[in-house]
Amino acid sequence: MRSPYSYDTNPDDPRLIIWGRTSANLIVVYSAEGYSSHGGQCRNPHNLAEHLGGSSCGSAVAASVSMCAFPIGTETDGSVTHPADHNGVVGLKPSLGTTVCRGVIPESRSLDVVGAFGKTVEDAAAAVTPIAGDDEKNYWVWCNGGLRLRHVLSGSETPYESLVSKMDSPKGARFGMPWKQVWESASEKEYPYNMLMKMLDQIRQAGAEVYEHTDFPSAEEIISPGLWG
Repeated sequence: MRSPYSYDTNPDDPRLIIWGRTSANLIVVYSAEGYSSHGGQCRNPHNLAEHLGGSSCGSAVAASVSMCAFPIGTETDGSVTHPADHNGVVGLKPSLGTTVCRGVIPESRSLDVVGAFGKTVEDAAAAVTPIAGDDEKNYWVWCNGGLRLRHVLSGSETPYESLVSKMDSPKGARFGMPWKQVWESASEKEYPYNMLMKMLDQIRQAGAEVYEHTDFPSAEEIISPGLWG
């Protein structure tokens, strides 16, 4: 399978329609300000003075202002979800191995994933279907069972969006909630904490299991204060 975003993609391929390339930080970290010497300064469309989330911010902005329906971006740790949060859209980071990463310059092969943005969860999920596939060259995918979604993502028999389009879609899923250095910051303010608890209740009602305090070993040493807060 040829990666639709790979450096060796043929721009003359009639199946490929490129609407545009979005701006991203040259140093792809979500603390950066969205500047690229190629694309210039990207801005938050809701407030030009507000941080726009860094990393794959151009794709998040494109979705936010309806420039395109299905922009994609890459994420190691927060590079899709963080700009999505700042720009008021949905950011979807699929499980490792769901999408092909050929052509993506790696930062961490055990974390790097190509994800998608959308105005709704279903839109973002729909964007994952055409870029999903087996990445036989990704060593970490094979070692960590990342190809187990292959049977439901092959061809058109089960589009990815069908996995998230129903209220009971999370049934049987398991979610771990690490508190130390991660979610504990939400408990410091009443509003975000109440919203978090409401979200966890909805996940449980949908049939999923939620395990709280699944903390990382030595969380205080490996996660900087405020990094995920």
